[in-house]
Amino acid sequence: MRICAKYRRGFSLIELLVVLGVLMIILSLAVPVLFQSKKRSEELACLHNVSQLGQLVAGYVGDYQDKVPALYSDKAEHLQTSRDVGRYAMQPVRVFSSPEFLDPVGLARTSRILRCPAHRKNSDPRLVYPIDYQLLVSLYVDPAYLAPDPPSWTDPLDIGAHLQTFGSIVFPDAKVTGLEFDVWHHFNGTDEIGADVGALEYYNSAGPGSVWFADGHAAFFHARDATSPVRRSAWWGAGAFSNTPWGVRGRDRR
Repeated sequence: MRICAKYRRGFSLIELLVVLGVLMIILSLAVPVLFQSKKRSEELACLHNVSQLGQLVAGYVGDYQDKVPALYSDKAEHLQTSRDVGRYAMQPVRVFSSPEFLDPVGLARTSRILRCPAHRKNSDPRLVYPIDYQLLVSLYVDPAYLAPDPPSWTDPLDIGAHLQTFGSIVFPDAKVTGLEFDVWHHFNGTDEIGADVGALEYYNSAGPGSVWFADGHAAFFHARDATSPVRRSAWWGAGAFSNTPWGVRGRDRR
């Protein structure tokens, strides 16, 4: 029996090109959607991390006389030199990676909630941080220190550095308390060796970061929308959410 010739006919070159063209169009439309979906998923996971850390801090505050986590004492005898003051002032950067916070709340230093999922691994040790989030210096600043005439550094008793009570925040819904320190979202470059990573710092980033407010809610927030920080001394942090005109009792959100 002979098979009819029409059943042995394959695709023509033109038909194959048409099919490939249609597939390329579908892929060109699908890939950006999938990429944006992945980015959005990372952002939401990052925001969830900040929210969880905020809940842990709130629990810590409830167990430790309404005080936020601290690594260094605010007693005058422990703040005799400018070095002491500097370590005290910058301690919020290290709080979330310290045993003083991790042990009481039962959190491992390798916990996934301490790292933003958008933070890509790299081989440059200068770009590797133990955590991606931090508390804020403003929580550790006595409002009196932000007076028009700040106290002199010559008298350690007048430095105005005291652990603030969490309940003293007057505008908790507008006071940023924890934030994503290194923003890796919306970064179009590379985080490999030699890359300019200045744009990854929150106050330089064009994209929003994850922040936690003192009233307990977490949100995406642009550093440009924060109140201008008050810089009384080089020892206090100069980020977008450092010292507001009202100190711990003030606003970080405009």
